[in-house]
Amino acid sequence: MSFSSSSEYIHHLITKSEIKFVMKRDPSHSFSYYLKAAEDIIQSANSYKQENKFEESFILFTRFILLFLNIIQKEHVRVREQVIYVERFNNLKKYASYAMDQCELLKKKLIDLYQMSHGNNNCNNNNSSSHTNNNIYSNDHTFKNSQSNTLITTTTMNSHTSHTIKKTSLIPVRIHSQLIQQFIQLAQPHLQRDLEFCGILAGYLVTSSSTSSSSSSRTTSSSTSPITPLYYQISHCFIPKQSCTADSCKALNEITVFNKQEELGLITLGWIHTHPTQDAFLSTIDLKTQYGYQCGLDEAIGIVYAPKAVRTPKMGIFRITDEFSTNQKGVHHGMECIRQRFRENIEWGNQHEPMNGDHQWFEECSHVQLLLNQCHDEEGEEVDSSNLVDLRN
Repeated sequence: MSFSSSSEYIHHLITKSEIKFVMKRDPSHSFSYYLKAAEDIIQSANSYKQENKFEESFILFTRFILLFLNIIQKEHVRVREQVIYVERFNNLKKYASYAMDQCELLKKKLIDLYQMSHGNNNCNNNNSSSHTNNNIYSNDHTFKNSQSNTLITTTTMNSHTSHTIKKTSLIPVRIHSQLIQQFIQLAQPHLQRDLEFCGILAGYLVTSSSTSSSSSSRTTSSSTSPITPLYYQISHCFIPKQSCTADSCKALNEITVFNKQEELGLITLGWIHTHPTQDAFLSTIDLKTQYGYQCGLDEAIGIVYAPKAVRTPKMGIFRITDEFSTNQKGVHHGMECIRQRFRENIEWGNQHEPMNGDHQWFEECSHVQLLLNQCHDEEGEEVDSSNLVDLRN
């Protein structure tokens, strides 16, 4: 995309920040949900800045400010007497001032970069090139152990589909198959009753400056020197108290999960849930949930396990598309058209995934690495990457 001036370029980035998630409160989300989203956004913004991904950092800092001003600050007036929110709100208030300063600094940096590259149409190419991996891939879609293969990518997992995933510069996300297996085993009582079941995925960013210490990899470095992001490691799956039906599942008392994540220094990296009687795809309700996760971190994923799938694989790892995020019809579809009996209205395309007219609201992830064997860090030490934490009791 080309721009006629640096001001038009900055305006474009600000527009990308003004998503509905940060402009208008969704009554189905708790105040704790928005607090956690803001905390994840500010952490991701800092990480992107350290990685020299200035566009993404600017967008997220701006998004944080909008979320704080439009929703958190207004909602705080209603709940300010509740002690559990006071400290977190005050911390976010300090971050709001910090975020504004960062936006000004990044704005100047982006304008300088734009002016340097003006005429070469490179102003939007500040992202690092797509990550590649030289590991051996497997076409076996089951979770059986493999002696020769250490990981498979979701691009290979779903290679039988005709849809081509666009190459992205998303940071890879790693998840161990054992963690998914543990979730599926815990979900069996619900699956037997044809009820959905969900879990929240969390982990940390592994960078070139943090691989020598697993503890430091769980926090955002305060160093101003550039670091190289290697991947996000999903290490935990939290099972919240939840309300489940045949075609939906809703987490209850989310603050318990958020407090546990904060205690362990983890960020939210997505979610996993089941479709007990349907295929593996993101439904209308799922789109809304996934939209919220990706507002905080673009790399966030949504895993769907569908044991009775007919037209799709039994498992899919998805993300919403850029079209959904930017197209107003897509936002309307995901945020307001919440129908309890949505599945009967889904139209199926030739790519074995639900479509809505000529629009595609989600796609299979191409940045996820499914680990089959035990994880090790750069020094050869085993990494604990399959922690299922049941918080229902």
